[in-house]
Amino acid sequence: GTSASEFVPSKCSGTTLTPGASCAVDVTFTPAALNARNATLSIPSNASGSPHGVALSGNGVAAPAPAVTLSPASLAFGNQTVGGSITKPITLTNSGSAALGVTSIVASGSGFTSAHNCATTLAAAASCTINVTFTPTAVVAYAGAVTVTSAAAGNPHTVGLSGTGTA
Repeated sequence: GTSASEFVPSKCSGTTLTPGASCAVDVTFTPAALNARNATLSIPSNASGSPHGVALSGNGVAAPAPAVTLSPASLAFGNQTVGGSITKPITLTNSGSAALGVTSIVASGSGFTSAHNCATTLAAAASCTINVTFTPTAVVAYAGAVTVTSAAAGNPHTVGLSGTGTA
């Protein structure tokens, strides 16, 4: 079949079977592409009707991989009195199908700091919280970001931050 090289039989080749005996053929499937893969196992012998065929099928799927989802996608603190502070959360979720290695979580931009309860490895479907604090020191508009560096595709991932210091 078109995917024959992806199905590798083992055992029984060259075996002579006595009447009533059997031999189990193991077939290892290693897909080379996604989706349906098909082949036929051909068993030649001295029996009538030879060769005998067994249909083989399998489905190639994507390898497990981590993925980052940050919510919200941006964080606006609005107006905050100079010298005061406000804290808001960001949820980091591993929306992938494999463990996520988190290298760093950093807030950048004047007036923004972060703290988190995220482990260095986040299991698939697990979440953690990044708390971002905005503390303006002047009456100006502030902009920054929280950057998550990890092993997921699209690395690094960021959440934009904004706020305004008021009198």
